[in-house]
Amino acid sequence: MAPDFGTYAIHPLPLCTVENFPRAHLHWMLPMSSEERIRDCHYTWYVEGPRERYLIDAGITAERFAAKGLQSVHIQTLDQALHKLGLEVGDIDYVIVTHAHHDHIANLRRFPRAKAIIQRAELEEAHHPFPYARPRLPADYADLLDGVRWEVVAGDTRIDDHMELLLTPGHSAGGQSVAVRTAQGLAIVTGFCCQQENFDPPEEFKQRGYSFTIGASHINPVALYESTKRVIGLADLVIPSHEYGRLAGVSKIG
Repeated sequence: MAPDFGTYAIHPLPLCTVENFPRAHLHWMLPMSSEERIRDCHYTWYVEGPRERYLIDAGITAERFAAKGLQSVHIQTLDQALHKLGLEVGDIDYVIVTHAHHDHIANLRRFPRAKAIIQRAELEEAHHPFPYARPRLPADYADLLDGVRWEVVAGDTRIDDHMELLLTPGHSAGGQSVAVRTAQGLAIVTGFCCQQENFDPPEEFKQRGYSFTIGASHINPVALYESTKRVIGLADLVIPSHEYGRLAGVSKIG
């Protein structure tokens, strides 16, 4: 018998924060002080279901941010986060890569058994980065991809009756959001970097006609706009990939 609608749940597993993320980077081409800073949180997400064990993204450590001169606060290690759920890194069957920016894949090689599910366009971009983006990549970026057991998909991909990958490019070449049917309805973890403020922008922006905003980090703003709009239209619950405030202390969604 197939599991019922509420069988699946998502566990946010925060690993670290960046304490001085420029708030202006959340709102492309809209007036926001370049001096204002906010807290940006970095996660891996465990999808609780009846069969295979899935993580969404592999996460990063505060030490890697500190090495780049960013103010980062350690929350917990990957192992500590999994142990709270009674899991080890070797228990994970699949890691869904929302996109291949280093803060989402830094821990990817920690999973000895897991296959990493990635969009074809994203993997191609990762192996052949846009020249303008290369100076921003960590020196060991190519090493983060080496030896990973990739499972490559192209476009929207159904995992099962309760989970689907949605191609949502714009922030990156082949970003994918993850839609999970939970007891609270269809929850979507965004495949592009954002916070709750993008979906509930400041009142001054709403008055100008911006019901949502897109971030300044993108390779195609039109595609990112359409991807954001698509997630809003489908989701009962949007889970922004770098939100801190609304997700702080939340152990389970669904």
